[in-house]
Amino acid sequence: MFKFNFTNKQIISRNTATYPILLADVKAKSFFYMDNPTDTSQDDFVTDFLIPTIICDWENSTNYLLLDQVIKAYVPDLQFINNNSLEIGLHYLNIREIDEINYYPFDWDEIVAKTTLDSGDYIITQELLAIDSKLKIKKENIPLRLFNIKNNLEVQLQAGFLANDFTSLDPEIKDALAMQIATALDTKMGYCKGFYNGRIIETYDKFSLEKQLVSFI
Repeated sequence: MFKFNFTNKQIISRNTATYPILLADVKAKSFFYMDNPTDTSQDDFVTDFLIPTIICDWENSTNYLLLDQVIKAYVPDLQFINNNSLEIGLHYLNIREIDEINYYPFDWDEIVAKTTLDSGDYIITQELLAIDSKLKIKKENIPLRLFNIKNNLEVQLQAGFLANDFTSLDPEIKDALAMQIATALDTKMGYCKGFYNGRIIETYDKFSLEKQLVSFI
């Protein structure tokens, strides 16, 4: 029994100019700010450290990508696709577009660049909540033999919200992120710990990629 996913992510570009959570969102949830509404001593810590850190944690923990980014991901160990029912998980959620899928063919001369798989040679299945899209090679292109080298089959894709326009971000995600950032600040400032933990965990679970949902051969 084998499982295949595009993993080993390499970030080509990631727009960190703006984030889906603002300082005002954190202040609305933080007990420290509720007690000290005019205190600005923690503002920079929240905006410069906590917000970027928690957003990064969300993306790494759930594989649900928020910031506008271009990434490459690889199937670490795959040499032969001989079953057209095999679907390879893209392993990330909130993917906007597949730029290209590249590989070294089995007879690669170890000089030329990777071959690009024609878009007509494969199908990308629909992404659903917590279920990633899958790459499926069309049966007329089976078998597909790959050169024996680590991280051969690769995909370059665009993900996250285009131009960091978060207006369509699910309010449940935004709320959970604000709670998580507020909790981190309140813990630092000696306030009650874990008040929002249940709701945060619930949201992480709801929107996290279900990694067991990959195809088997």
